[in-house]
Amino acid sequence: MATINSLSPELFEQIFEYVAADSDKFKYLQLSSTSEIFDTCSTIHPMLLVNKSFYASAQRIHDRHKHLIIREESGDGDTQKTLQFMSELLHDPPKTEILKAIRDLTITCELYWRRREVGPGEPGEPVNGSTYEKYIEEMVTLVSKIPKLRNLTFKGDHPIPLSLLRVLEKHQPQCNLHIREWHRKSADMDHNDPAEIALAQSPNLRTITVELWDDGSTGLDLRKYALKRIVLLSPNLESVDIKEGALGCLLRSYSPHERAQMDELGAQFTTGKPSQNNIKSLTSRGGDHIKMLEDVTNMRKLESLDIGWIPNFAFFCPLTSRPRFENLKHLAVEMGHWYDPGTLLPETYLRDFLAVCSPLESLKITDQRGRVDLSVILDTHRHSLRKLHLHESEPKHSDESPDRHFLSLEGIREVRRRCPQLEEFTVDMERVPKQGQTREILEELARFEKLEKPTLYFPLDLVNFASPSDTPKAPSLLGFRNQVPANHVPAEPFNRKYTSSWLENIYSLLLHQRRVNHLPPFKEVRIKLGEWERQPPMGLPCDWECLEGRHKRCFVLKQYERDDSMDKIEIRILRLENIYEEKSVKEESEIRQIVNLEP
Repeated sequence: MATINSLSPELFEQIFEYVAADSDKFKYLQLSSTSEIFDTCSTIHPMLLVNKSFYASAQRIHDRHKHLIIREESGDGDTQKTLQFMSELLHDPPKTEILKAIRDLTITCELYWRRREVGPGEPGEPVNGSTYEKYIEEMVTLVSKIPKLRNLTFKGDHPIPLSLLRVLEKHQPQCNLHIREWHRKSADMDHNDPAEIALAQSPNLRTITVELWDDGSTGLDLRKYALKRIVLLSPNLESVDIKEGALGCLLRSYSPHERAQMDELGAQFTTGKPSQNNIKSLTSRGGDHIKMLEDVTNMRKLESLDIGWIPNFAFFCPLTSRPRFENLKHLAVEMGHWYDPGTLLPETYLRDFLAVCSPLESLKITDQRGRVDLSVILDTHRHSLRKLHLHESEPKHSDESPDRHFLSLEGIREVRRRCPQLEEFTVDMERVPKQGQTREILEELARFEKLEKPTLYFPLDLVNFASPSDTPKAPSLLGFRNQVPANHVPAEPFNRKYTSSWLENIYSLLLHQRRVNHLPPFKEVRIKLGEWERQPPMGLPCDWECLEGRHKRCFVLKQYERDDSMDKIEIRILRLENIYEEKSVKEESEIRQIVNLEP
């Protein structure tokens, strides 16, 4: 009789590939535009501990994602670990097998004190230029030796080295290059930098994210012109993500002479033969980047658009009734903070665009405040929508209107009836102080046939949280009961202010109702407490920003995967380390299902 140990190493590796690909712990868990977490080891690590056969195959999957960190500080611990790791891969024969396993490589090059966490001690002295260049060359040599590199992500506050771009083009022609936090050597640098020209012409470049912050400096800012050249010349660029704003209260204003001078210098960036490529995805925050880029790429080819600011009424349909974005499949719009309530609003033009554009697969509108009719969305896109997120942000101050135009229970029912293919759906919870409303919404969500990943947004109650009150505060967010009686359901089972088992109750009710409706359980349920869509502050944070950053959580719940523990719920709890950091901290726990769910 054949045993599992008799399987070939190739078959083992293929099995582990499916295990890794199917596990959400192995993928990017995108919480919002400002927060993501990536876990590469927890799924495969147990496979390494079974026996030698498992270890040999699982090790290749385990080593697929590596991160190299090089900082310009003498004695930096992360840099020393990276240098030792690179030396072992290049010179230690037993370690060279890891090179064959690496598929995704992240490289961070930065000044340590600019990213330094708050804590005791002063930053060390910077290393000299020749030492830093030696580090870079060793890293470039390592990249050239990886035989099957698929993705390289370069980030930090340094421009990508010219030597690395040349190695990618020569030795890694199939590798996709992703630039995060693109930097120039200086904002006023001219158009002749060889590394910047090589980046613009790189066949490897696929995605780029840019942060154009105004720090009040006195020099001419040519960053936008340099970015336009990259979009114009890049033969394979697919996605551009731009954030623009000011650091604190410092704003740089230019005289007419300086603006003319910038335009003259900027014209020199657009020399060269344009590529025939057009970007497919654009994320824009803080500026009219559509106008900035529309003369270097065809916006009618865009498939995904995520914008945080609509500059004018003709944004979607300029001058003619022909839509500006003809191939759009994914649209996300943040509204509500950039318009004057007393004027004609861009929402009317957004409604007109939604009525005539091609059917969308995903739509996200934040803070539209009831000005985009649900019927407009459903009439045109009901058969194509796979993801629908309509969210109203929680009020920050007591003088804000409590009427946030969230999606009502009747609206949820209409979405269920008219969007049969919906797979992801966001619902604002606890926005109406009505007894039993939460339960009715949960029962309605459980009736969606194709729904896989519902997201429930609960307010953090910032207004009352920040004000003194005689009412008791909510229990600890992480203070789950170790033993919850199976037949216990409190009077307010879904309200965290009255019970610490609110998460168990929510998921258990959803699971019970899915069974009642003869539908499979949800793949996962996300419960967001507090706003995860807000951008982190660039200046000193307000009191409410600090409060929200410390207390907001994202709970990811799913049924326990082990057959002998089906009564358990696996929960991952994500929170921000601090309100400036984009990464999240993950905690794992188990909670019991509630059996008695009858109303």
